[in-house]
Amino acid sequence: MADLVESVLAADANAQHAEKPGPAIPDGGNKFQQAISAWRTIDYTNLISNLDNTASEIVAYQRDSTVQRKELAQKTKDFRKLDDATKLSEIKGLLKAYQTFIDLLTNHSKSINSAFLQAYTSLSDAPDPYPLLEASVDSMLVSEDTLPKLTEENQHLQKSVAKLTTQLEETESKLQTESAAKKELESSLESRVKEVEASWVAVLDEKKDNWASKEKTLEEKVENQERLLNEIKASYEVNQRLGKTDDGDQEGQAHVTSAEIEMLHSDLDRTSARLAEIEARNEQLRLELAQAKSSVPSQAPVALEDDPGYMRMRSENSSLIRKLDAARVEKEGLKRDLDSRLRGLEREVGLLKEERDNLRAKVQKWSDYDDVKQELEVLKSIEFSTGDDDDVREATESAAEAKSQGDTLEKLLLARNKKLGDELTILRVSHQDLQTKLSELQEEMSRTNMDLEKSQQLNERLENDLATLQSESSNAFPSGASVAGTFNRYAPSVAPGRRPVGGRVSPTSSIISGINPRTVGEEPMGGGSGILPMITAQRDRFKKRIAQLEGELSESHRTISQLRQEVSALQKDNLNLYEKTRYVSTYNRAGPSASSSSAAYSSNPNPSTVSIGGTGNPGITMDRYRKAYESNISPFAAFRGRESARAYKRMSFPERVVYSVTRMVLASRTSRNLFAAYCVALHLLVFCSLYWLGTVDVEKHASNLGKSAAAAAAAGAGGPPSTKTSNMRSATLLVPTLASLALAAPTYPTLNLHSALPGNIEDISEYFNMLATKVQALKYLSAEPVCDLTKAKMVSPAEDLPPPSAGLTLKHVAIGRGTQNYTCDTSNATAVPVATGAKATLFNASCVAAMYPDLLEKLPSVSMQFNLTDSDEQQRLGPSSLAISGHHIFPTTGVPFFQLATDGVEIGDAWCAKNSSIAAPTMAAKGQQGEGAVPWLKLLTTAGSTGNLQEVYRITTVGGSAPATCQGQPAAFEVQYAAEYWFYQGKAPVKSAAS
Repeated sequence: MADLVESVLAADANAQHAEKPGPAIPDGGNKFQQAISAWRTIDYTNLISNLDNTASEIVAYQRDSTVQRKELAQKTKDFRKLDDATKLSEIKGLLKAYQTFIDLLTNHSKSINSAFLQAYTSLSDAPDPYPLLEASVDSMLVSEDTLPKLTEENQHLQKSVAKLTTQLEETESKLQTESAAKKELESSLESRVKEVEASWVAVLDEKKDNWASKEKTLEEKVENQERLLNEIKASYEVNQRLGKTDDGDQEGQAHVTSAEIEMLHSDLDRTSARLAEIEARNEQLRLELAQAKSSVPSQAPVALEDDPGYMRMRSENSSLIRKLDAARVEKEGLKRDLDSRLRGLEREVGLLKEERDNLRAKVQKWSDYDDVKQELEVLKSIEFSTGDDDDVREATESAAEAKSQGDTLEKLLLARNKKLGDELTILRVSHQDLQTKLSELQEEMSRTNMDLEKSQQLNERLENDLATLQSESSNAFPSGASVAGTFNRYAPSVAPGRRPVGGRVSPTSSIISGINPRTVGEEPMGGGSGILPMITAQRDRFKKRIAQLEGELSESHRTISQLRQEVSALQKDNLNLYEKTRYVSTYNRAGPSASSSSAAYSSNPNPSTVSIGGTGNPGITMDRYRKAYESNISPFAAFRGRESARAYKRMSFPERVVYSVTRMVLASRTSRNLFAAYCVALHLLVFCSLYWLGTVDVEKHASNLGKSAAAAAAAGAGGPPSTKTSNMRSATLLVPTLASLALAAPTYPTLNLHSALPGNIEDISEYFNMLATKVQALKYLSAEPVCDLTKAKMVSPAEDLPPPSAGLTLKHVAIGRGTQNYTCDTSNATAVPVATGAKATLFNASCVAAMYPDLLEKLPSVSMQFNLTDSDEQQRLGPSSLAISGHHIFPTTGVPFFQLATDGVEIGDAWCAKNSSIAAPTMAAKGQQGEGAVPWLKLLTTAGSTGNLQEVYRITTVGGSAPATCQGQPAAFEVQYAAEYWFYQGKAPVKSAAS
């Protein structure tokens, strides 16, 4: 049987190997047929002959073009050497020569193009013969190697098929005989098994009935013994309690009791022995039954084919043989593939070696390529040069440069020609400029000579006039002072504002002292030497006086600056004193504070204008300080003061009393500390009282109940009494905590009663009703609440926004309360307000979102009805007491920033960009003045964010929308709003934020 299976598996493996394709020929036999037809169409022999003729024509064209190019170059060189008149007559012949050369080049180009297109048209449709020839060679080699092996394997397979056919017929006959014998044995075996089972079933039923009867009798005995034992115990306890019988009776009773107990013990021993015997007998019967069951199949003859171990080993043997044959076949196939690849590689290596040798021989032949190229460039430069020897040398140098730079000779010649033309133009322009300058210099020199002659004539005339004037003054005025006075008063050359007769001013030395410039060494005429000391003395007096005046002026400037500083300091001090006076006047310490402040506010709606001082001049001075003080006050502070005064005026009398008491408490540090101590003591007292009442109540109930009642009560309540007590104590502590936070603590900021709408008043009422419900539920809470953010979920309209990215978890929930900022074009009443950002304070509402989501949804609309506080340190979210968790601002337009950091908690910073938005629901709460709600947003964090924050949601918005137009609006204004902010953390997702 094993030989049969092995033969079948070998035949299958050989068949698969025979069907395995040999080396693939590219694209099958059709490619070979197409290639043969294409090359037949090309007619390679005629194509080569035509190309040979075309090649000979190309060589002839090249020779003719070279000769004509040399002739044309020589004619061009001769033409350049001719003069302009001869060039006009010779240019026609030169143009004709150029036209002939161009026609030759055109014919040459046409013939080359036609030959190329003819060859390309023939060869474009023909496939590459190299892969086809290579595939043919490979297939031929493979067929030579595999044909003998395939013939041998075919003969072997035919022998295996004949052998397997005979073995299969013998196996089928044996199988039929064995199956008939197996059926007979199975029928006889089943009859015997049924007989044995029936006999043993009868035996077991009989024994089972015996055991049941014995068990029933033994149970009755045991019940009797237990009943007797209980009666004896009861009688014994009665006797013990009565204790009135004598000693004799007691001894007799004791003997009777001991006899009965011994009798019971003996019965119990016999019963135990009987049970042991029955158990041993039961075990023996079970053993006999097992032996009987095991002996029944062992008596029947077992066929070898039915043995599972034999069949398993047989199947494993078959699979191993099949795997062995498959591995052998695969090994032979791999060996053949490797042989074919090795032959292909050897053939490729031989081809590469041959190509390498050919290339090496070519390189050796072309070793003088650089020298030949250099010589060719020199010859070209000499042939095409059109100048003298210097030009030839320059052309040679340019050819050498062309070798290094890779430029052609034509490009170098064009560059050289352009350079010479530029130099010629520059020289011509410079020559014209030099000629123009030369003519200008000649004209200027002539004018200068004329001016020099005129100046010499005028100089001589002036000297003569001066000599005549000095001689006359010396004869008429012997005194030097009078000469000086007369000279200074009447001399035309020195009169103020006058010019000399000749139109030029004489030198100062000749005017003052009468010295002739031509006779410097001679003695001066007249009394001119006495004027110079007087002028020098006058100049010294002027200098001294000017120095004194400058000192006095600097001293006066210093005094003025000091006085100005003192005046400014006094003005500042007076302004500070006025501010303090205004501050003191608002409280009016002399009378009740509440009445004085209310009177002040009622008399003047603007709290920044308080009348201080009397009438007359002091009143005018105070008005001046009042104006200076009010000019320094910001418009926001003045507006806040007017709003505070109007709110105080609209208060009722009880509210004013409460407000006055509050101001009195917050007036000084001592009053604030005393009030804080009072609140702490009051809360501690409430806590202690409630805890004591709860403990006393529990102890009272525990003392009235017994142990059994306590156990029953604990079982009915589902836990031990200690758990109930701890739950009651925790609820007792949580209830006063919430109540004190919601009701007893002062709520800041105050409610805005003037802008509250009826719907918003209903929201506030609903909020406090909901808060009362939560406080009532905490009274029956059996465990302390847990702040688990995994339970928090955004409200249903937020589902219209894209959901948080996969893998992100909720990190923080906050209530934002602040303003939306807008700007307006005041010159255009129909302009639309433009949003510039927002500024808000964030309050931690994570625990509220986890435990009371319905209460969280009411917080934005309720907090909108409470005014914002002035200082950031004392901000609270009215009417709750949520702690501040961060701030929200816009450092630049369009870039929101969230800073989630306080003194105790560092959550992170988030720079964001808008991802998507939806309009707020139509039923969203309005703002204080009826403004609509701003849209709901989804933001994605950008670079610079910390705390692993990834996404931010703004939902449940209240107010914040700007009016439709800018009519009646200032250039910049704010609109109050409130919203919920949900922050998610996790790994950074793929962001597609549109800012």
